[in-house]
Amino acid sequence: MSEKKEILEHIEEFRRYILKGIIVLIVFSIIGFLLGDRILNHVVGYLIDISDVKLIATHPLDIFYMKINVGIFVGTLVSLPVFLYEGYRFVKPGLTDRERRFIKFGVLFGFGLFVIGVLFGYLILLKVIVWFFSSMAEPAGIENLWNINYFVSFVVFTCLLMGFVFQLPVIITVLLSLDVIDIDFLKENRGYVIIGMFTLAAVITPPDPVTQILVALPLIVLYEASIWVNKLLNLRKSN
Repeated sequence: MSEKKEILEHIEEFRRYILKGIIVLIVFSIIGFLLGDRILNHVVGYLIDISDVKLIATHPLDIFYMKINVGIFVGTLVSLPVFLYEGYRFVKPGLTDRERRFIKFGVLFGFGLFVIGVLFGYLILLKVIVWFFSSMAEPAGIENLWNINYFVSFVVFTCLLMGFVFQLPVIITVLLSLDVIDIDFLKENRGYVIIGMFTLAAVITPPDPVTQILVALPLIVLYEASIWVNKLLNLRKSN
């Protein structure tokens, strides 16, 4: 009976922690929805003004759906660190001091990489993608009239995708810590990994080499940096 009560207490505690993240997600999603027009103006000013693209609404609900996409993006970006922090608080009592330090570093490092990935996707990658697609229409004499909802959805998807793609060093560090792989394995299979990164870049980006290199190159740098950093950590641990 006591064991069942203890499990229920853990479930209730977990629910309280998760509820805080959900509240932040909902509140900032609403704020993002209400500020959707201002955010869109910034996006248009940065990404669209460099081209001859015109954003149009082809459905009565396009603007509404666009604002929902913006709201979800803002809510996700703001609530992610809250979910991570509350998750850490939940598991903290059962961790050793070393495990706590490791998880705290991993959470901060991972969130930092996520933000960098989102910024990279928005400031660099999307700029190239918009230019590439818009320039294809000009030689054919076609006017660039893009649906505003599809465009904003694509911007949100690309930014979030790059945020998650930039988690590569965190994934590698976790696999090394669990002894699933070692540094020698990463070095020996470097060539296959690079080919895989270019393949991934070809799948998730437009079919032009510049955009694919823009995606693959940061991944290669992150991969090499992961090897270098973990090698230093191993040397420090052995000393």
